Formats: sequence, structure tokens, C-alpha cells
Amino acid sequence: RQPLNSRDQARKDGVYLLPAATQLECAGSCTASNRSIQWREQVIEPLWESRNDHMIMYQLAQKLGFDKELTKNYKLVAGKGGMM
Repeated sequence: RQPLNSRDQARKDGVYLLPAATQLECAGSCTASNRSIQWREQVIEPLWESRNDHMIMYQLAQKLGFDKELTKNYKLVAGKGGMM
């Protein structure tokens, strides 16, 4: 069995772990399943390579070549971990 965090081997099972930040590492609004809106404050800085969901979506769009379409109605600002 190979180590879980082996970067030497290319993945062959099609499963990837995205570096998503937890709710404690992000600030902003979220909508609960009962359609109520909540505001969250950032408690700690993101650990290691963690990114918020928006950054992960943007970087995936960059890799797949449709980042311009994804962000055409938004102003991007520089932030930790790249643009957004």
C-alpha cells in the first residue's frame, strides 16, 4: 500500500483531495438549508495550502480554460493564494 500523501506517484484512481478551507478559516455569508443567511467571521488564517471555495473554483476554471467566462461580471483583487 502506498502512503496517502505520496507526491512521487501519479494518481491512478481518479480521486483528488481539494485543499478546501473550513468554515473557521473563511469569512463571509453563507446560506443554510432552511434558506436563512448567516455571516461568519474568520477565526484563524487558512492552514497550509487551504483555499476558500471561490478560489478553488477559479483556479479549476483557469486550468480548464474558462476563467474569463467565470469572472466576466466580477472584479478580481489580489489576495492570499493568488487572484480573487
